[in-house]
Amino acid sequence: MTAPAYSPALEARLEAHGTPYSRAQNRVFTSSKGIISPIAPASERVACSPQLCRQLLRSLGGAMVRWTSGFEAHNRPAEWYSVICRRFTPVEELPHRKRYKIKRSLSACEARLISASELAGAGYPVLVKAITRYKGPQPPVPTEEQFRTKIALEGQFPDLAQHWGVYHQNTLIGYTQIQLLDGIEVYYSTTKINPDYLKYDPGYAVVYRMLEHYLGRGAFQYMNDGFRSIYHQTNMQSFLMENFGFEKAYTKLHLHYRAPLGLLVRMGYHLRGALGRLDRRLAALLEQERCRRFSASSGRLVPGVGT
Repeated sequence: MTAPAYSPALEARLEAHGTPYSRAQNRVFTSSKGIISPIAPASERVACSPQLCRQLLRSLGGAMVRWTSGFEAHNRPAEWYSVICRRFTPVEELPHRKRYKIKRSLSACEARLISASELAGAGYPVLVKAITRYKGPQPPVPTEEQFRTKIALEGQFPDLAQHWGVYHQNTLIGYTQIQLLDGIEVYYSTTKINPDYLKYDPGYAVVYRMLEHYLGRGAFQYMNDGFRSIYHQTNMQSFLMENFGFEKAYTKLHLHYRAPLGLLVRMGYHLRGALGRLDRRLAALLEQERCRRFSASSGRLVPGVGT
């Protein structure tokens, strides 16, 4: 039984991690990289009035408030979507190529639900190895003590956060952290794989076992790998759609900008191609605005900036 997204347990978890949040309309909102958004299943319709948006910007800071309207009826194509899976398919029912890859991974790797203490004790080398494989600017690497402390805090909230480990010959070679929302959604939070073991395709084993656990045996409605990337389709999302029946669940995107950002976005929108080449963050901002303008109901672009 999972706690609802607006529960006291969720607030306690955020406080334990020192994450600023605001509670409004029986929902919890947090800010990440300047974007304020609700903690709620992606399938749920959220409504944020201009007054609420201004209140959230005052209390949490940031550049904008972002929310969505739940999944579109009949899954009509749109520019904004979550990548989700609604059904677990046993390996025996899969096409030969997919069946072979999953069975090969399951024979080489063991994937299972693990405790926070188990991850805290063995997960740090996996994190470091995974980060060193990243292309481009390297994200900051926490110290081992910081890693252990953060994971230990998650262990206090097993109804909200859980951990999966992938093992090869009793050695932890990868892990996935997930969040459970309202008994409805299983959200992929973080996945790290030691690149030295990629030849065993550990991703197949852990995704298959998680789908089996939460959708095959559990009562969750879907698993969610998150919203679309603003830059491009991610390798992980492509992998999930090609091999495990994940699909694009379309939704309508809403944005409310802090002044004067809204005015600047409106002024620069039609020059987004040229401006985007100057700065990757600016390209992401204007691409997000393009998604907002796309009307899921009519399939046309609509003018304006804001809610």
